[in-house]
Amino acid sequence: MAFTRAEYSVPSLVWLILLLAWLRFPNHHWSARLLLGWGAISLAGAILTVLPLPFWPFRPEQSLRHYGVHALYAVTQLPVLRLTWRMRYSGREEQGPE
Repeated sequence: MAFTRAEYSVPSLVWLILLLAWLRFPNHHWSARLLLGWGAISLAGAILTVLPLPFWPFRPEQSLRHYGVHALYAVTQLPVLRLTWRMRYSGREEQGPE
């Protein structure tokens, strides 16, 4: 099964751990920073790993379906980045999740 492969399960596990840390410690700025950082890494990965760059150890599929999956994944990172950016840089981390 494809979802048990490390390239799928490890990022999902990291997201889960960071989300649980943010829910448990919403008043700590480090939880928002970690989510912001992981969201930025995920967005960069969604964009860069679809490109057939010569230094990748793999050859990304060059199809409309594959581009669409990467575009959808990139778009799902935007709300996380916006929320954590606002929390981190507008002083909203003291309020916690609403």
